Amino acid sequence: MRDDEMLTARQVAKMFGVNPQTPGRWDDQGKLKARHRTLGGQRRWAKADCDALLAEVSGEQETEEA
Repeated sequence: MRDDEMLTARQVAKMFGVNPQTPGRWDDQGKLKARHRTLGGQRRWAKADCDALLAEVSGEQETEEA
């Protein structure tokens, strides 16, 4: 995978196990900002940003379980 790989909302949702509309809400809330919009207005997220948030969320869940 390339470092600059961009993901669709569906790909981000699958990665986090959430509804495909959730990444758009996260972008609106500033939780996970989309780095690009297509000419049709669809958002794209950097895989590196998604990986970082996933690691952060996973770390929080491990702390809560301990």
